[in-house]
Amino acid sequence: MKSIEKQLLTRLLIGQGILWILASIVVWHSERARLYSEFDSELRHMSGGIRMHLRDKNVDKEIEARWPGFLSSENSGFVQAWDKDGTIWLKSKNLGDDELVLPFDPNSPPDSDLPMQMTMVNFQGSKGERFRGALSPIRTPPRMPRRPHRSPQERPPDGGVLLVAKSREVLERNLLLLGIGVVALGALASAFTALLVRTSVRQGLAPLFEMGNQASAIDVQNLETRFTSESIPSELEPISKTLNDLLERIEAGFRRERRFNSDSAHELRTPVAEIKSLAALMVKWPEESTPERHLDILKTASHMERVIESLMNLAQWDSESEPLQIETIAVESVLDEYRDKYVDQIKDKQIKLTFSGENQTVEADPTLFNLIISNLLSNAVTYTPKNGIVKVTIGDTQPEILAVSNSVEDLNPEEIQHYAERFWRADGVRTGDTHCGLGLSIVSACVDRLGWKMKISLDNSGNMLTFQLSR
Repeated sequence: MKSIEKQLLTRLLIGQGILWILASIVVWHSERARLYSEFDSELRHMSGGIRMHLRDKNVDKEIEARWPGFLSSENSGFVQAWDKDGTIWLKSKNLGDDELVLPFDPNSPPDSDLPMQMTMVNFQGSKGERFRGALSPIRTPPRMPRRPHRSPQERPPDGGVLLVAKSREVLERNLLLLGIGVVALGALASAFTALLVRTSVRQGLAPLFEMGNQASAIDVQNLETRFTSESIPSELEPISKTLNDLLERIEAGFRRERRFNSDSAHELRTPVAEIKSLAALMVKWPEESTPERHLDILKTASHMERVIESLMNLAQWDSESEPLQIETIAVESVLDEYRDKYVDQIKDKQIKLTFSGENQTVEADPTLFNLIISNLLSNAVTYTPKNGIVKVTIGDTQPEILAVSNSVEDLNPEEIQHYAERFWRADGVRTGDTHCGLGLSIVSACVDRLGWKMKISLDNSGNMLTFQLSR
Protein backbone atom coordinates (compact mmCIF):
# COMPACT_ATOMS: atom_id res chain seq x y z
CA MET A 1 0.00 0.00 0.00
CA LYS A 2 1.38 3.37 -1.01
CA SER A 3 2.03 5.92 1.72
CA ILE A 4 0.71 9.43 1.18
CA GLU A 5 3.44 10.78 3.45
CA LYS A 6 6.21 9.08 1.44
CA GLN A 7 4.74 10.21 -1.87
CA LEU A 8 4.45 13.81 -0.69
CA LEU A 9 7.94 13.81 0.81
CA THR A 10 9.47 12.26 -2.31
CA ARG A 11 7.83 14.69 -4.69
CA LEU A 12 8.45 17.76 -2.54
CA LEU A 13 12.08 16.86 -1.87
CA ILE A 14 12.75 16.16 -5.54
CA GLY A 15 11.05 19.41 -6.48
CA GLN A 16 12.94 21.50 -3.93
CA GLY A 17 16.19 19.76 -4.89
CA ILE A 18 15.67 20.71 -8.53
CA LEU A 19 14.85 24.28 -7.49
CA TRP A 20 17.99 24.56 -5.36
CA ILE A 21 20.14 23.17 -8.17
CA LEU A 22 18.67 25.63 -10.64
CA ALA A 23 19.05 28.47 -8.15
CA SER A 24 22.69 27.50 -7.53
CA ILE A 25 23.40 27.41 -11.25
CA VAL A 26 21.77 30.81 -11.75
CA VAL A 27 23.69 32.32 -8.81
CA TRP A 28 27.01 30.89 -9.99
CA HIS A 29 26.53 32.04 -13.58
CA SER A 30 25.38 35.47 -12.45
CA GLU A 31 28.41 35.90 -10.18
CA ARG A 32 30.71 34.54 -12.89
CA ALA A 33 29.33 37.05 -15.38
CA ARG A 34 29.83 39.86 -12.85
CA LEU A 35 33.41 38.90 -12.09
CA TYR A 36 34.27 38.53 -15.76
CA SER A 37 32.58 41.84 -16.48
CA GLU A 38 34.75 43.60 -13.88
CA PHE A 39 37.83 41.78 -15.14
CA ASP A 40 37.10 42.72 -18.77
CA SER A 41 36.21 46.30 -17.88
CA GLU A 42 39.62 46.80 -16.30
CA LEU A 43 41.40 45.34 -19.34
CA ARG A 44 39.33 47.38 -21.79
CA HIS A 45 40.04 50.56 -19.88
CA MET A 46 43.77 49.82 -19.77
CA SER A 47 43.86 48.86 -23.46
CA GLY A 48 42.31 52.18 -24.43
CA GLY A 49 44.81 54.11 -22.29
CA ILE A 50 47.86 52.18 -23.51
CA ARG A 51 46.96 52.69 -27.17
CA MET A 52 47.28 56.42 -26.58
CA HIS A 53 50.99 55.98 -25.59
CA LEU A 54 52.18 53.49 -28.19
CA ARG A 55 54.26 56.21 -29.85
CA ASP A 56 56.46 56.39 -26.79
CA LYS A 57 57.44 52.79 -27.27
CA ASN A 58 58.28 52.49 -23.58
CA VAL A 59 54.89 52.30 -21.98
CA ASP A 60 55.92 50.51 -18.76
CA LYS A 61 56.36 53.74 -16.86
CA GLU A 62 52.96 54.98 -17.99
CA ILE A 63 51.34 51.71 -16.93
CA GLU A 64 52.98 51.78 -13.49
CA ALA A 65 51.96 55.39 -13.08
CA ARG A 66 48.34 54.89 -14.03
CA TRP A 67 47.81 51.26 -12.92
CA PRO A 68 50.26 50.49 -10.16
CA GLY A 69 50.97 46.83 -9.64
CA PHE A 70 49.49 45.68 -12.94
CA LEU A 71 52.84 44.40 -14.19
CA SER A 72 53.73 42.82 -10.85
CA SER A 73 54.09 39.08 -10.37
CA GLU A 74 50.93 39.00 -8.25
CA ASN A 75 48.65 40.38 -11.00
CA SER A 76 50.66 38.82 -13.85
CA GLY A 77 49.70 41.59 -16.27
CA PHE A 78 51.38 41.86 -19.65
CA VAL A 79 51.29 44.07 -22.71
CA GLN A 80 52.35 43.01 -26.20
CA ALA A 81 51.78 44.39 -29.69
CA TRP A 82 52.17 42.85 -33.14
CA ASP A 83 52.15 44.36 -36.55
CA LYS A 84 49.86 43.01 -39.20
CA ASP A 85 52.52 40.52 -40.29
CA GLY A 86 52.63 38.96 -36.83
CA THR A 87 55.94 40.49 -35.84
CA ILE A 88 56.22 41.52 -32.20
CA TRP A 89 56.63 45.26 -32.15
CA LEU A 90 56.18 45.95 -28.45
CA LYS A 91 56.05 44.01 -25.20
CA SER A 92 56.20 44.85 -21.52
CA LYS A 93 59.54 44.35 -19.75
CA ASN A 94 58.15 41.82 -17.28
CA LEU A 95 57.79 39.35 -20.14
CA GLY A 96 61.57 39.20 -20.43
CA ASP A 97 62.54 36.68 -23.07
CA ASP A 98 59.03 35.17 -23.06
CA GLU A 99 56.34 36.29 -25.37
CA LEU A 100 52.60 35.92 -25.59
CA VAL A 101 51.19 33.62 -28.19
CA LEU A 102 49.64 35.48 -31.11
CA PRO A 103 45.88 34.85 -30.99
CA PHE A 104 45.50 35.01 -34.78
CA ASP A 105 47.20 33.46 -37.81
CA PRO A 106 49.88 35.78 -39.31
CA ASN A 107 49.92 33.80 -42.56
CA SER A 108 46.29 34.53 -43.38
CA PRO A 109 45.44 37.13 -46.04
CA PRO A 110 46.09 40.70 -44.94
CA ASP A 111 43.58 42.13 -42.50
CA SER A 112 41.44 38.98 -42.66
CA ASP A 113 42.08 37.93 -39.04
CA LEU A 114 42.73 41.33 -37.57
CA PRO A 115 40.00 42.37 -35.13
CA MET A 116 38.00 45.35 -36.30
CA GLN A 117 37.16 46.29 -32.70
CA MET A 118 38.26 45.40 -29.23
CA THR A 119 37.71 41.72 -28.50
CA MET A 120 38.12 39.69 -25.28
CA VAL A 121 40.09 36.49 -25.79
CA ASN A 122 41.21 33.58 -23.63
CA PHE A 123 44.59 31.98 -24.37
CA GLN A 124 47.47 30.10 -22.78
CA GLY A 125 51.00 31.25 -22.21
CA SER A 126 54.12 29.40 -23.24
CA LYS A 127 54.13 27.54 -19.92
CA GLY A 128 50.45 26.74 -20.01
CA GLU A 129 49.30 29.65 -17.91
CA ARG A 130 45.73 30.77 -18.48
CA PHE A 131 45.31 34.38 -19.61
CA ARG A 132 42.50 36.62 -20.66
CA GLY A 133 43.17 39.75 -22.64
CA ALA A 134 41.71 42.68 -24.52
CA LEU A 135 42.74 42.36 -28.16
CA SER A 136 42.30 45.64 -30.01
CA PRO A 137 43.36 46.88 -33.50
CA ILE A 138 46.05 49.52 -33.95
CA ARG A 139 45.14 52.17 -36.47
CA THR A 140 47.23 55.25 -37.20
CA PRO A 141 44.83 58.16 -37.71
CA PRO A 142 45.15 59.62 -41.23
CA ARG A 143 45.73 63.16 -39.88
CA MET A 144 48.39 62.10 -37.36
CA PRO A 145 51.73 63.39 -38.70
CA ARG A 146 54.57 60.97 -38.60
CA ARG A 147 57.72 62.13 -36.89
CA PRO A 148 60.43 62.28 -39.60
CA HIS A 149 63.27 61.71 -37.12
CA ARG A 150 61.88 58.25 -36.23
CA SER A 151 62.75 55.22 -38.27
CA PRO A 152 59.94 53.00 -39.54
CA GLN A 153 60.86 50.46 -36.83
CA GLU A 154 60.22 53.08 -34.11
CA ARG A 155 56.86 54.21 -35.38
CA PRO A 156 53.62 52.58 -34.22
CA PRO A 157 52.56 50.02 -36.78
CA ASP A 158 49.83 51.17 -39.13
CA GLY A 159 47.74 48.07 -38.78
CA GLY A 160 48.37 45.47 -36.13
CA VAL A 161 46.98 44.47 -32.76
CA LEU A 162 47.56 45.30 -29.14
CA LEU A 163 47.00 42.70 -26.46
CA VAL A 164 46.61 43.76 -22.85
CA ALA A 165 46.40 40.51 -20.89
CA LYS A 166 46.19 39.39 -17.34
CA SER A 167 46.38 36.00 -15.73
CA ARG A 168 42.96 34.58 -14.94
CA GLU A 169 44.22 32.01 -12.48
CA VAL A 170 43.01 34.09 -9.55
CA LEU A 171 39.70 34.67 -11.25
CA GLU A 172 39.22 30.97 -11.97
CA ARG A 173 40.25 30.09 -8.42
CA ASN A 174 37.71 32.54 -7.06
CA LEU A 175 35.06 31.05 -9.33
CA LEU A 176 35.97 27.55 -8.11
CA LEU A 177 35.69 28.67 -4.50
CA LEU A 178 32.41 30.35 -5.35
CA GLY A 179 31.13 27.15 -6.92
CA ILE A 180 32.15 25.12 -3.87
CA GLY A 181 30.45 27.67 -1.62
CA VAL A 182 27.28 27.65 -3.69
CA VAL A 183 27.21 23.82 -3.67
CA ALA A 184 27.82 23.71 0.09
CA LEU A 185 25.21 26.36 0.76
CA GLY A 186 22.78 24.56 -1.56
CA ALA A 187 23.43 21.28 0.29
CA LEU A 188 22.80 22.92 3.67
CA ALA A 189 19.72 24.68 2.36
CA SER A 190 18.47 21.41 0.86
CA ALA A 191 18.98 19.60 4.16
CA PHE A 192 17.19 22.34 6.07
CA THR A 193 14.39 22.42 3.49
CA ALA A 194 14.09 18.62 3.63
CA LEU A 195 13.74 18.78 7.42
CA LEU A 196 11.21 21.60 7.12
CA VAL A 197 9.23 19.77 4.42
CA ARG A 198 9.19 16.55 6.43
CA THR A 199 8.03 18.34 9.57
CA SER A 200 5.40 20.31 7.65
CA VAL A 201 4.08 17.21 5.86
CA ARG A 202 3.80 15.28 9.11
CA GLN A 203 2.06 18.15 10.85
CA GLY A 204 -0.25 18.63 7.85
CA LEU A 205 -1.13 14.92 7.79
CA ALA A 206 -1.53 14.69 11.57
CA PRO A 207 -5.33 15.27 11.43
CA LEU A 208 -5.59 12.50 8.83
CA PHE A 209 -3.60 10.11 11.03
CA GLU A 210 -5.74 11.10 14.00
CA MET A 211 -8.89 10.44 12.00
CA GLY A 212 -7.48 7.04 10.98
CA ASN A 213 -6.75 6.14 14.60
CA GLN A 214 -10.22 7.25 15.62
CA ALA A 215 -11.78 5.18 12.82
CA SER A 216 -9.76 2.09 13.75
CA ALA A 217 -11.08 2.33 17.32
CA ILE A 218 -14.72 2.14 16.17
CA ASP A 219 -16.36 -1.26 16.53
CA VAL A 220 -19.81 -2.71 17.06
CA GLN A 221 -19.84 -1.57 20.67
CA ASN A 222 -19.38 2.15 19.92
CA LEU A 223 -21.03 2.79 16.57
CA GLU A 224 -22.45 6.00 18.01
CA THR A 225 -18.98 7.60 17.68
CA ARG A 226 -18.88 10.49 15.21
CA PHE A 227 -16.06 12.52 13.69
CA THR A 228 -16.17 16.15 14.76
CA SER A 229 -15.60 18.85 12.14
CA GLU A 230 -14.39 21.51 14.60
CA SER A 231 -10.73 20.46 14.92
CA ILE A 232 -10.08 19.10 11.42
CA PRO A 233 -8.93 20.98 8.31
CA SER A 234 -11.55 22.04 5.78
CA GLU A 235 -10.10 19.56 3.26
CA LEU A 236 -11.10 16.66 5.54
CA GLU A 237 -14.62 17.91 6.23
CA PRO A 238 -16.17 16.07 3.21
CA ILE A 239 -14.44 12.85 4.34
CA SER A 240 -15.63 13.40 7.91
CA LYS A 241 -19.19 14.01 6.73
CA THR A 242 -19.14 10.94 4.49
CA LEU A 243 -17.78 8.75 7.29
CA ASN A 244 -20.40 10.08 9.70
CA ASP A 245 -23.14 9.31 7.18
CA LEU A 246 -21.70 5.84 6.71
CA LEU A 247 -21.55 5.26 10.45
CA GLU A 248 -25.14 6.47 10.73
CA ARG A 249 -26.26 3.92 8.14
CA ILE A 250 -24.23 1.15 9.75
CA GLU A 251 -25.61 1.98 13.18
CA ALA A 252 -29.15 2.09 11.76
CA GLY A 253 -28.54 -1.31 10.16
CA PHE A 254 -27.38 -2.79 13.46
CA ARG A 255 -30.36 -1.23 15.23
CA ARG A 256 -32.70 -2.80 12.68
CA GLU A 257 -31.02 -6.17 13.09
CA ARG A 258 -31.18 -6.01 16.88
CA ARG A 259 -34.76 -4.82 16.78
CA PHE A 260 -35.69 -7.58 14.31
CA ASN A 261 -34.11 -10.21 16.57
CA SER A 262 -35.74 -8.72 19.65
CA ASP A 263 -39.12 -8.37 17.97
CA SER A 264 -38.96 -11.89 16.57
CA ALA A 265 -38.04 -13.39 19.90
CA HIS A 266 -40.66 -11.31 21.71
CA GLU A 267 -43.57 -12.02 19.35
CA LEU A 268 -42.79 -15.65 18.46
CA ARG A 269 -42.10 -16.80 22.01
CA THR A 270 -45.81 -17.13 22.88
CA PRO A 271 -47.03 -18.98 19.76
CA VAL A 272 -44.05 -21.32 19.90
CA ALA A 273 -44.87 -22.10 23.53
CA GLU A 274 -48.50 -22.75 22.57
CA ILE A 275 -47.55 -25.13 19.78
CA LYS A 276 -45.08 -26.86 22.07
CA SER A 277 -47.73 -27.27 24.80
CA LEU A 278 -50.33 -28.62 22.37
CA ALA A 279 -47.81 -31.00 20.83
CA ALA A 280 -46.78 -32.25 24.31
CA LEU A 281 -50.41 -32.88 25.26
CA MET A 282 -51.07 -34.79 22.04
CA VAL A 283 -47.98 -36.94 22.61
CA LYS A 284 -48.94 -37.71 26.19
CA TRP A 285 -52.63 -38.26 25.51
CA PRO A 286 -53.01 -39.18 21.85
CA GLU A 287 -56.64 -40.06 22.40
CA GLU A 288 -57.27 -36.40 23.26
CA SER A 289 -56.11 -35.25 19.82
CA THR A 290 -59.19 -33.60 18.42
CA PRO A 291 -59.84 -31.44 15.33
CA GLU A 292 -60.24 -28.44 17.63
CA ARG A 293 -56.68 -28.81 18.91
CA HIS A 294 -55.41 -29.27 15.37
CA LEU A 295 -57.23 -26.07 14.47
CA ASP A 296 -55.56 -24.28 17.40
CA ILE A 297 -52.17 -25.36 16.14
CA LEU A 298 -53.06 -24.17 12.63
CA LYS A 299 -54.19 -20.78 13.94
CA THR A 300 -51.02 -20.39 15.98
CA ALA A 301 -48.84 -21.31 12.99
CA SER A 302 -50.76 -18.88 10.78
CA HIS A 303 -50.22 -16.14 13.35
CA MET A 304 -46.49 -16.92 13.38
CA GLU A 305 -46.45 -16.78 9.59
CA ARG A 306 -48.07 -13.33 9.60
CA VAL A 307 -45.60 -12.08 12.19
CA ILE A 308 -42.62 -13.34 10.22
CA GLU A 309 -43.95 -11.90 6.97
CA SER A 310 -44.59 -8.55 8.60
CA LEU A 311 -41.14 -8.47 10.17
CA MET A 312 -39.54 -9.33 6.85
CA ASN A 313 -41.43 -6.49 5.16
CA LEU A 314 -40.31 -4.07 7.84
CA ALA A 315 -36.69 -5.20 7.58
CA GLN A 316 -36.80 -4.89 3.80
CA TRP A 317 -38.17 -1.35 3.67
CA ASP A 318 -36.22 -0.13 6.70
CA SER A 319 -32.94 -1.16 5.06
CA GLU A 320 -33.76 0.65 1.80
CA SER A 321 -32.10 -2.23 -0.03
CA GLU A 322 -34.84 -2.45 -2.64
CA PRO A 323 -34.90 0.38 -5.21
CA LEU A 324 -38.22 2.17 -5.60
CA GLN A 325 -40.23 1.63 -8.78
CA ILE A 326 -42.09 4.92 -9.05
CA GLU A 327 -45.29 4.84 -11.10
CA THR A 328 -48.41 6.97 -11.47
CA ILE A 329 -51.17 5.40 -9.35
CA ALA A 330 -54.88 6.22 -9.29
CA VAL A 331 -55.80 6.40 -5.60
CA GLU A 332 -59.49 5.64 -6.07
CA SER A 333 -58.87 2.39 -8.00
CA VAL A 334 -56.62 1.05 -5.23
CA LEU A 335 -59.20 1.96 -2.60
CA ASP A 336 -61.96 0.16 -4.56
CA GLU A 337 -59.81 -2.96 -4.77
CA TYR A 338 -59.21 -3.16 -1.03
CA ARG A 339 -62.76 -2.11 -0.12
CA ASP A 340 -64.06 -5.28 -1.72
CA LYS A 341 -61.59 -7.28 0.37
CA TYR A 342 -63.21 -6.16 3.64
CA VAL A 343 -66.86 -6.32 2.58
CA ASP A 344 -67.65 -9.26 4.89
CA GLN A 345 -66.14 -7.62 7.97
CA ILE A 346 -67.96 -4.38 7.19
CA LYS A 347 -71.31 -6.21 6.97
CA ASP A 348 -70.71 -8.25 10.11
CA LYS A 349 -69.96 -5.15 12.19
CA GLN A 350 -72.51 -3.00 10.32
CA ILE A 351 -69.86 -0.37 9.65
CA LYS A 352 -70.75 2.65 7.56
CA LEU A 353 -67.97 3.05 4.99
CA THR A 354 -67.82 6.29 3.00
CA PHE A 355 -65.47 7.55 0.28
CA SER A 356 -65.20 11.20 -0.63
CA GLY A 357 -63.00 13.46 -2.69
CA GLU A 358 -62.06 13.62 -6.34
CA ASN A 359 -59.96 10.97 -7.91
CA GLN A 360 -56.28 11.83 -7.58
CA THR A 361 -53.07 10.28 -8.87
CA VAL A 362 -49.85 9.94 -6.92
CA GLU A 363 -46.29 9.14 -7.89
CA ALA A 364 -45.30 6.19 -5.70
CA ASP A 365 -44.03 2.64 -5.61
CA PRO A 366 -47.11 0.36 -6.19
CA THR A 367 -45.98 -2.23 -3.63
CA LEU A 368 -45.48 0.32 -0.88
CA PHE A 369 -48.68 2.19 -1.68
CA ASN A 370 -50.71 -1.04 -1.61
CA LEU A 371 -49.18 -1.95 1.76
CA ILE A 372 -50.13 1.46 3.11
CA ILE A 373 -53.76 1.29 1.90
CA SER A 374 -54.18 -2.36 2.92
CA ASN A 375 -52.91 -1.84 6.48
CA LEU A 376 -54.78 1.43 7.04
CA LEU A 377 -58.11 -0.04 5.89
CA SER A 378 -57.48 -3.29 7.79
CA ASN A 379 -56.64 -1.34 10.93
CA ALA A 380 -59.75 0.88 10.57
CA VAL A 381 -62.18 -1.96 9.87
CA THR A 382 -60.73 -4.21 12.59
CA TYR A 383 -60.75 -1.69 15.42
CA THR A 384 -63.94 0.20 14.57
CA PRO A 385 -66.72 -0.80 17.00
CA LYS A 386 -70.04 -2.17 15.75
CA ASN A 387 -72.25 0.37 13.99
CA GLY A 388 -69.16 2.59 13.69
CA ILE A 389 -67.97 4.75 10.82
CA VAL A 390 -64.98 4.39 8.51
CA LYS A 391 -64.39 7.39 6.30
CA VAL A 392 -61.81 7.63 3.52
CA THR A 393 -61.13 11.08 2.09
CA ILE A 394 -59.01 11.59 -1.01
CA GLY A 395 -57.01 14.80 -0.72
CA ASP A 396 -58.14 17.67 -2.94
CA THR A 397 -54.96 19.78 -2.52
CA GLN A 398 -51.44 19.04 -3.69
CA PRO A 399 -49.73 18.17 -0.36
CA GLU A 400 -52.60 15.97 0.89
CA ILE A 401 -52.93 12.43 -0.41
CA LEU A 402 -55.70 10.82 1.64
CA ALA A 403 -57.05 10.47 5.15
CA VAL A 404 -58.52 7.34 6.78
CA SER A 405 -60.74 7.95 9.82
CA ASN A 406 -62.60 5.47 12.01
CA SER A 407 -64.77 5.53 15.10
CA VAL A 408 -63.16 4.73 18.44
CA GLU A 409 -64.35 4.21 21.99
CA ASP A 410 -62.59 5.01 25.23
CA LEU A 411 -59.35 5.93 23.47
CA ASN A 412 -56.65 7.56 25.58
CA PRO A 413 -55.14 10.47 23.57
CA GLU A 414 -51.72 9.79 25.13
CA GLU A 415 -51.65 6.38 23.43
CA ILE A 416 -51.66 7.87 19.91
CA GLN A 417 -47.90 8.47 19.95
CA HIS A 418 -47.32 4.72 20.39
CA TYR A 419 -49.45 3.55 17.47
CA ALA A 420 -46.55 3.25 15.02
CA GLU A 421 -44.40 1.30 17.50
CA ARG A 422 -43.88 -2.36 16.78
CA PHE A 423 -46.09 -4.87 18.62
CA TRP A 424 -47.78 -2.11 20.59
CA ARG A 425 -51.49 -2.74 21.22
CA ALA A 426 -53.72 -0.91 23.67
CA ASP A 427 -55.53 -2.94 26.26
CA GLY A 428 -59.16 -3.60 25.36
CA VAL A 429 -58.97 -1.78 22.02
CA ARG A 430 -56.15 -3.25 19.96
CA THR A 431 -56.32 -6.91 20.91
CA GLY A 432 -57.10 -10.09 19.08
CA ASP A 433 -55.38 -12.99 17.44
CA THR A 434 -55.64 -11.79 13.85
CA HIS A 435 -53.32 -8.81 14.33
CA CYS A 436 -49.80 -8.79 15.70
CA GLY A 437 -49.31 -5.06 16.20
CA LEU A 438 -47.12 -4.46 13.12
CA GLY A 439 -49.62 -2.99 10.64
CA LEU A 440 -49.09 0.66 11.51
CA SER A 441 -45.33 0.07 11.88
CA ILE A 442 -45.30 -1.17 8.28
CA VAL A 443 -47.32 1.89 7.20
CA SER A 444 -44.88 4.20 8.97
CA ALA A 445 -41.88 2.50 7.36
CA CYS A 446 -43.43 2.69 3.88
CA VAL A 447 -44.40 6.34 4.33
CA ASP A 448 -40.85 7.20 5.39
CA ARG A 449 -39.42 5.28 2.44
CA LEU A 450 -41.56 7.30 0.03
CA GLY A 451 -40.60 10.55 1.69
CA TRP A 452 -44.16 11.25 2.82
CA LYS A 453 -45.56 12.22 6.21
CA MET A 454 -48.18 10.53 8.37
CA LYS A 455 -50.08 12.44 11.02
CA ILE A 456 -52.22 10.63 13.62
CA SER A 457 -54.84 12.75 15.36
CA LEU A 458 -57.97 12.46 17.50
CA ASP A 459 -60.86 14.88 17.07
CA ASN A 460 -62.07 17.09 19.90
CA SER A 461 -64.92 14.69 20.84
CA GLY A 462 -62.43 11.80 21.16
CA ASN A 463 -64.62 9.58 18.95
CA MET A 464 -62.86 9.77 15.57
CA LEU A 465 -59.24 8.72 14.93
CA THR A 466 -57.63 9.99 11.70
CA PHE A 467 -54.49 8.91 9.80
CA GLN A 468 -53.53 11.74 7.44
CA LEU A 469 -51.02 11.11 4.61
CA SER A 470 -49.31 14.02 2.89
CA ARG A 471 -46.29 14.69 0.75
